[in-house]
Amino acid sequence: MAFLSLTDHGPIREIEMNRPPVNAIDLELVNELQAALRTGAETPVRAFVLSGQPNFFSAGLDLPALLNLDETSMAVFWRQLVMLLQTIALSPVPILAAMTGHSPAGGTVLALYTDYRVMARGEYKIGLNEVQVGLPVPHFIQRGLARLVGVRQAGRLVMEGQLLNPDEACAIGLVDELAATDQVRECALQKARHWLTLPEAAFRTTREISRKGLDFMAKKQAEVETMVAFWFRPETQEALRRYVDTLRERRDREPDRSWRSKT
Repeated sequence: MAFLSLTDHGPIREIEMNRPPVNAIDLELVNELQAALRTGAETPVRAFVLSGQPNFFSAGLDLPALLNLDETSMAVFWRQLVMLLQTIALSPVPILAAMTGHSPAGGTVLALYTDYRVMARGEYKIGLNEVQVGLPVPHFIQRGLARLVGVRQAGRLVMEGQLLNPDEACAIGLVDELAATDQVRECALQKARHWLTLPEAAFRTTREISRKGLDFMAKKQAEVETMVAFWFRPETQEALRRYVDTLRERRDREPDRSWRSKT
């Protein structure tokens, strides 16, 4: 796989994203993640850890690339992305997110439906800032966020497009644990190892019950058409292109803030 590294830690498989420079999400990365999770489901893997590179879990959608797609190609992208999120949400085995750095927008969405989220301490950002770049937050993503932080808190965060630092995210339950950047993977692995020491049938059944609230993810392809239509609204396209241009200018002035070039 071009943008993934797979490492087995006993019965735990780590899926490490490595799409330079910031693990921005495009169709190829989505398809590779889907294939890795499905292949693991067919083998004796008992848990997954989804990780990124130091300082970047994923900086979100690759807007410069996606803005070049026509409606047909964009529909394929959204359809595959929704399928990936369904796979994560409905996984028969635990998936833990080792959030090794910045995780705004699409980076947050990748982790939203996992079982446990460990995030790096530091000057990193996480949250759903889609409104700030002219995109609505779909219903199923808002429900996933509300499941973690509560309905009122989720509504406020998505309406304002607010990005949080790791301490703020942990305080409201968006992430479960904080660790030093170089310890995030190990913390996620330790949590997975602990879960695998528990009586298997009892753990599996209890997990299934606790995640019943994610059953709404089973049928979400109908929302793809709405998402694509909104993407191609003239005002949305204008806002997205203006945002990308602004970030390119900022990147040129402040190379160390290149994580902001995606959403």
